[in-house]
Amino acid sequence: MDNSTDVLRRRVFEGMFGARQLSVFEMLQAIARYAEGQEYRFLNMEDFKSVLVDNPMLGQRIYWRELLDRAHFAATSSAIRHVRWLHGCLDAVRDGNYLIFCSAFRGLLESSADSFEGLFRAPQCFAENRKRIKQILEGANTGTELFISGELEDSLIHFSHARKKNAHGKAFPESHRAKQVREYLRILEQGQLPSVVECYSDLCEVTHPSAFSVLAYVHGEKTVDATIWKIATEADCERIAAFTVEYKPLIKDLMMFVLNPVLLTLYALERFPGARPGCPEVVGADLRAIPAYQKFISLLDE
Repeated sequence: MDNSTDVLRRRVFEGMFGARQLSVFEMLQAIARYAEGQEYRFLNMEDFKSVLVDNPMLGQRIYWRELLDRAHFAATSSAIRHVRWLHGCLDAVRDGNYLIFCSAFRGLLESSADSFEGLFRAPQCFAENRKRIKQILEGANTGTELFISGELEDSLIHFSHARKKNAHGKAFPESHRAKQVREYLRILEQGQLPSVVECYSDLCEVTHPSAFSVLAYVHGEKTVDATIWKIATEADCERIAAFTVEYKPLIKDLMMFVLNPVLLTLYALERFPGARPGCPEVVGADLRAIPAYQKFISLLDE
């Protein structure tokens, strides 16, 4: 990508989300760049069960190392997906393309909810159980009882594997079943993202084949005896501007859902033995302004 494109995107982002949010955009892009080339290896289930029977301590170590890697993958792939949707929004604003803007912003909402649901348990789980996980990873765990986090495991597997149906029509685990859109919207609602249902509904009206996607390019007038439709394709910028004004509070708060789960997860993962080299921007980040950070940092530092 040439530098002029990057500069233009920064300007558009600042105009849409505000100057104070520009650091969020830059952080997401840094994490997306950091993600390039990362590799993750997961043992197949039959081999894992065999190891668990023959050597439970090794099985535990594999389990937690893979769970940490699943969280790392969810965080980095979330950043990539968020950045791509943001680029779509920003380029559509630059190009004055209302339909593409609505499609990309809708994708960003869905992506944010999916990542938030997949990752929000991870930092707290890792913080609360850091000592025990650290012992397992270092081979210092002497207990024979299996220690797992089924809820976190399911949410991370759901993030990476969720789909509406199996490609071959076969049954698949519940953790692989995609949620309905209303379930994702509920996640954002519970996080108190303002007007998210109304916003999503408006976006769908434009991105689905409907009157709104057609009449967006029609200027209508009524006379005494008729209705006149005139094709007008120059209103995209006005419609995008009207959208950003109507949903300004949502746009302002959305970046919290986009970045915080990714940032906190990567930060927590750096505190474990054998951690992957951290993203420099995350390692040096000041996270004190994030409320959830205060809840788990003392546990991580013990």
